[in-house]
Amino acid sequence: FRRCDNELRGRHLRSTRCIRKDELVFCERPLLSLQSIGNSNTGALVCRNCRAFVGGPDLSLAVASGRVDRAQAYSYWKGCNRKHNLVECKQNCGELYCSIKCQQDHWSCGGHELLCTGKLPDSEIPHPLIEFKFHAIQNNEIFLMVADLVAAVVSQRCAQIRQQNSLSEKSETASAAASELLKPFLDFTLVPWWTVASAPLMNSATDFAEASELDQTLRRICEESSLLLKRALVEDNSVAKQALQDLPDICSGDFFGKIIGSFEQNAIGIRRRHPLCRDIFDKQLRSANRLDLIKCMENAGMIGDREGEDGVMENNDHSEGESKSSDQEDNEEEWDYSEDEIASFLAELCIYEGPSRMTQTENEDDDDPDFEGDDLDTLFTPLDGTAMYSTTCKMNHSCSPNVAVGYKTRGWGSDHPLVQHCIALRDIDPGEELCISYIESEEPFDARQEAIANYGFVCTCEKCRAEMDSSVGDISTPQSKCENEIDNNDLFGSDGEETDEDADASEIADIKAEAESGERMLQDRLVSLNKSFNSISSIPMLIHAEAANFVLRVGSQAFEFVKKQEDPNSSTVQNFSKLLKCVQERDYVGCQEAGSATEKLLFQTLNETGSWPFVEYRECFGCAAVVAAIGYAHEGSFITAQRMLDRACILGLPRKNILHFFNFVEIHAIQASYSPTPPTMECTIPEYIEGDNGILQKSLSQPIRHNIEESPLIEEDIFLSEYVSKSKPLVFRGLARHWPATNKWRHLHYFAHEHGHRSVPIELGSMMNTCGMKERIMAFGEFFSSFLFPSSKKEVWTLQNATKDSSEIGYLAQHPLLDQIPSLAKNVELKPSLCGKTGPYNINIWLGTGGTRTPLHFDSYDNLFVQIAGAKYIRIYSSAESENLYVIKDASKSSTNLQGNMSEVDCELEDFDLKHPKARDAKFVEVLLLPGDSLFIPARSWHYVRSLSTSISINYWF
Repeated sequence: FRRCDNELRGRHLRSTRCIRKDELVFCERPLLSLQSIGNSNTGALVCRNCRAFVGGPDLSLAVASGRVDRAQAYSYWKGCNRKHNLVECKQNCGELYCSIKCQQDHWSCGGHELLCTGKLPDSEIPHPLIEFKFHAIQNNEIFLMVADLVAAVVSQRCAQIRQQNSLSEKSETASAAASELLKPFLDFTLVPWWTVASAPLMNSATDFAEASELDQTLRRICEESSLLLKRALVEDNSVAKQALQDLPDICSGDFFGKIIGSFEQNAIGIRRRHPLCRDIFDKQLRSANRLDLIKCMENAGMIGDREGEDGVMENNDHSEGESKSSDQEDNEEEWDYSEDEIASFLAELCIYEGPSRMTQTENEDDDDPDFEGDDLDTLFTPLDGTAMYSTTCKMNHSCSPNVAVGYKTRGWGSDHPLVQHCIALRDIDPGEELCISYIESEEPFDARQEAIANYGFVCTCEKCRAEMDSSVGDISTPQSKCENEIDNNDLFGSDGEETDEDADASEIADIKAEAESGERMLQDRLVSLNKSFNSISSIPMLIHAEAANFVLRVGSQAFEFVKKQEDPNSSTVQNFSKLLKCVQERDYVGCQEAGSATEKLLFQTLNETGSWPFVEYRECFGCAAVVAAIGYAHEGSFITAQRMLDRACILGLPRKNILHFFNFVEIHAIQASYSPTPPTMECTIPEYIEGDNGILQKSLSQPIRHNIEESPLIEEDIFLSEYVSKSKPLVFRGLARHWPATNKWRHLHYFAHEHGHRSVPIELGSMMNTCGMKERIMAFGEFFSSFLFPSSKKEVWTLQNATKDSSEIGYLAQHPLLDQIPSLAKNVELKPSLCGKTGPYNINIWLGTGGTRTPLHFDSYDNLFVQIAGAKYIRIYSSAESENLYVIKDASKSSTNLQGNMSEVDCELEDFDLKHPKARDAKFVEVLLLPGDSLFIPARSWHYVRSLSTSISINYWF
C-alpha cells in the first residue's frame, strides 16, 4: 500500500497490488496509547511502555480476584514463579514493565522521568504533577495521553540539550531540532476539540447555545490542564524549562485542544483479549489457582443461587432453602467448587475468539438479540483503552469497509507488545482505497449518519449514497468484487456460539454432560476453538505452501533416519510425528505446540553433545523451527516467529529454502517490533582517523615494528598476479571509507533500534581460553545493552583489559549476517573488484566488544578483510613459518575440530622461554586497521586479530 494526500480524501491509504481476502495487509505498534483508568486493577496488568501483558497468569489471577491489590503486584510477583518477567519503575511509582529495556525507554524517551510521581517530596501543598493528574482524572482521562505526548517530546529535547550543549545553540537551530520531534504527532487532522465536540450541535438552532457553552467549557479545561502540566514539567528542572522555550506552543490550551481533537477524530479503541482466556484451559493452572479463579467468577457475576439463569454457576453447598450466614459470606472459600465443576462450567461458556469488537459489528445471534459477547472477556478483563497509530489512523471511514483492524496476538511479555493487525475483509484491487469502519456499519442509515457526525463529517460512502438514493431506505451493502463475502465475525475464527443444530441437540448434550468429566468437556471445547482458529490464516496460501512443502519434503526424509536412532516412544519422535501431521492438516495451534516442543528438545541435544549426532538431526531442528514459526505467524506473533527462523538459519537452514515465508515473517516482525521512540542508549564508535593513532597506540602491547606493505587501490590484474598469486599481504588505506556502513554502522544504537529483535550467535568470553568461552544465541538488543554499550564506554581496550575483563567480552564472530538480514547488504559492497571476476564465495560479519582476540590460525581461502568501525591490530605469519608456530595436534587444546590450522602460540603474550622457544624467531608483519581500511590476508597465512575498541569488520573469502 502507499500513502496518498489530496484535497478530497485527505490523508489516506491505497493498495499497490492485489490483496486477497483474509490477507494481513500490515501490522503496527501505536505511536501513543492509553490504558483506561482502573483497567489494570481488574487484572489487565500491562507494560507501561509497549502494553504487553506482564507478570504471568498467577499474578493476574491474584489481582483479578481481589486477593492482591494492584499496588502490591510487584511485591507479590517476587514470591511467585517468575517464568514471566516483571520490572517496576525505578522510582517505585507503581508502573510495571515487561523488561529493563522498556523501563529505560519509557523513562528516558517516553517522558516518564518527567511524569513519575514515585519520588515527589512530601508537602502540605500538592505538587503540580499531582494537581495535573487529579485534574485529568476529574475532567477527561484523555489529558493523560496528551501529557504522555508532551513529556515524550520534552524529554527527547532535554536529551538533545544535554548531548549537544544546546543552551548555546542559535535559537533557530534549537527550534528546528525541537519541531522535528513533534512531527510524528502532528501528521493528523488537527481540528480543535471544541470544534469537533460541538459540531453535531451546530446543525440545530435550539442546540446552538449549548454548543457555544460546550465550546467555552472545553477551551477553559484545556487552558487549565496545559498550565498545570507546564508547572509540573519545569518544577526544579532547568533543562525542561529550556526545552519548553524551544517548544513554546506545546503547553498551551490551543495545542492541547488540537491534539485532543486529533485523538477524537483519529484514535482507535483498544480492546485486547487477556492471555488468561487461553491459559485457563490448562488444568495445572486452574488447580494451582482454584480459589482465585472461583473469586474471579464471583466478581463477574457467574456464581450464585439463581437456578436456571444462563451464565450463572449454581451453588451446590447448601440444601434447598438454606441461607448463608454472614460468616460464610466473608469466607473466601464460600463457593467450594471442585476443579471438575469449574471445568464443566467453563466448557459451557460462550467464547468468541475474534478481533477486537471495536472494529466490527456486534456479534448478535438472530435468536438472542441481547447477546453481549464473550463470557471469558467478562471473566478476565481485556486491555481497554485508546491508541494513535501513524499508519492505521490514516485510513478513512466507509460503512462498507474492505479492511478491519484488531488485536490478534496472545501471550505474555516483550515478544507480545500491543500490535494492531490490518486484515483484508475481501479481495482488494490495486489502486483501491483501504477503508475501515469507524462505527457499527450494520446499523440503519440514519443511525450511522448520527454516529458518524461525532467525527465531524457526513459519510458519503458507496453504501450511504445508495441508501440515500433508494426510496426503500435501508438496503443491503453493495456486493464486493470478491465472489465469496467474508463474515466479519469470522475474521479470526468462529465465535464458538451454539448453532441452530447445536441448540437442537442441547438436550442430548445436557444428558451426556453428567456422564462426562468436566475436564474432558473443557478440552473438547478447546479442540473446537482450535479448529475455528485454524480455519482462516493470515499467511498467504502460496507462502504457507512454500514453507509446508519444504518441511514435508526435507523433514519427512530426515525424520525417517532419526526414527531409527531414537526410541519410538521418545518425546522427539512423538512430537516430530505430530508436527508433520499438523503441517499437512494446517493445524496452526498444533504447529506452534509440536514445532516449539521439538525445536526445544533438539536444541537441548545440541547443547548437551556439542554437535548434532547426524546431519539429519540438524535438518529436523530446522524443520521444527519452521513449523513453530508457521504457528506463531498465524496468530500474529511475528517476533516469536522471527526468533524461531533466526535460530534455524544460525544453525544451518539456508534462508533461500523458505525465502518467501522468511520475507513475510521478517517484514511483519519489523513492523511489530519497531518502537516509535528513539533509542534510549545512544552508542557510537569513535571515527578513529589517523590522528587518533596516539590513543590507539596505548592499547598495543608494543609499538608496531614490522609494517605490512601499503598501497593505494591498484588494478585487479596486478593485485592478483603480484600479491594473491605470491601470497603477499597488502593494506589498502581508506578502501571502504565511502561505504555507507562506515558511518551508519558505527552508530550501534541503529542496530539495536532496527534489528534488536533479531537473534544472533554470540561468543562470550575470550576465544584464547576455549574452556572459558561460551556460545549463546541471544537477541541483538540484549547483546547491545549487555555488551556493546558498556564496551563503548572505554576509549580503548588494552591487552590487559582483553585478558582480565573477559566476562565483558562478546563477539558476533564469522557470521553471515548479510544472508540473515539482507537489508544490511545495501550498506557495503557485495562484490569488491579485488575479489576477482567471480566475486567472493562467502561474506562474514565480525561485530563485538573491544578485547576480542582471535587465536593464531590460518584459513584455506584468500581473504579481503575490511574494517568498518573501530580499530583492530592484526599480525600475519607466512605459511613458511608453520614449523615454528606449534600447530595444535591435541584435541584438548582446541575447541574446534583438528584441522591443523590452529597454533598454540598466544600472540602478544608469548612464552618464548618455556613453551614456545622456536616462535621467538618466527617472522611476522603487522598492521593497525582503522575504519575504511582493508587488508589482504593470503590463503594459509597465519594471522592473529585483536580488537582495540568496540569494532565491526567484514571479510570476503575468495
